[in-house]
Amino acid sequence: MNLGGVLATKDTKSLAGMKPSFAVFFDGDESTLYQIAMWIKPFENVGQEWIIITRRPSMAGQLQAMTKKAKVVIARDRDKLIEVCNLPTLKFIMYVNNARENTEVVRFPHLVHAQLMHGDSEKTASFNPVSGMFTKIFVAGQAGVDRYARNGVKVAADKFEIVGRPQLGGMNVAEGPVNPKKPTVLVAPTWGGSALGEELSSLSVTPQIVEALTKAGASVIYRPHPFCSKTSEGAHTISVVHEMLEQHANKTGIKHVFGAAAETEITVNQAANLSDMIVSDLSGIMSDWLFSLKPYLLVSMDQTAQEFTERYPMAKTGVVLDGRAPADFEPAILRLLNTDTQATYDARKEMREYYLAGAENDDRAALFNSVVNRIISEA
Repeated sequence: MNLGGVLATKDTKSLAGMKPSFAVFFDGDESTLYQIAMWIKPFENVGQEWIIITRRPSMAGQLQAMTKKAKVVIARDRDKLIEVCNLPTLKFIMYVNNARENTEVVRFPHLVHAQLMHGDSEKTASFNPVSGMFTKIFVAGQAGVDRYARNGVKVAADKFEIVGRPQLGGMNVAEGPVNPKKPTVLVAPTWGGSALGEELSSLSVTPQIVEALTKAGASVIYRPHPFCSKTSEGAHTISVVHEMLEQHANKTGIKHVFGAAAETEITVNQAANLSDMIVSDLSGIMSDWLFSLKPYLLVSMDQTAQEFTERYPMAKTGVVLDGRAPADFEPAILRLLNTDTQATYDARKEMREYYLAGAENDDRAALFNSVVNRIISEA
């Protein structure tokens, strides 16, 4: 049976000509499609035949629309999943989130299974003990390895593969300190907390942050995490910031980017290229931002600035703001906008290599491609 170019596994003939070396398993709803979307180009650039496996027929069409090189296979029940996972050429399956259905696929011991996740961050998801069930854990740099041990999660060293961030091919890099007279600042809060009950999102204080930035004459690109609007409180805060930016633009003529123009019409890399610096928290966007070597401010929502800096390595090379201390907002913003030096630039460069291996390589996908092809050849 053919579903608009999407292969249904109950038709064995539709699988007969397929010779994938690796597969990507995806489970999630429409709101989580960004988690696999960021990996499509790196998968296509590996140079091997590959497929996407999903157990949700409702997702198949949207997944197929993302790629012209891979086929989407619907494995609705266990028999069909067995059929797909026993394709003779299939060696390796990768995963981009911690979906519950991953546990059904990782059961096939003749395959190598690797957790990629959909970004590198200091959040719980990036050191989840569940990752130990995979054969391999892909991390962007040594920071990703150390994060598990730093949080008391014991994982065998040979499970880790350092692959860099192949998604960063289009991100520009600062060649020295950044002190523009009319700065553009990306404000990118993450969503929610973590499995540890921590409060990580700075969304609630973005109105104060934006007020301090506009008061200092900065242009703002406002890009909250896609999940930030899922709660009524989050949606309200976002609408407040949109109104603030619109009113400020009308009053001063300073251009700001927000709404769809900042969230869906441009990529993270494009938003970074338009910006001189960033205000964020423990969002996954921060590890990617390190690649740019531009200044950044991190907002701590449940620790003092000192405690936050001691806990998270990347905080040591950025400005840190205690989001619970209103009096600190303007001074912190002014430090971000006006105090970059060669010493702070050099420190960021060292931190970048710790978080993002291979950052100096012009081919930013080379490390990922090498690891994937080695695993396939050894399987």
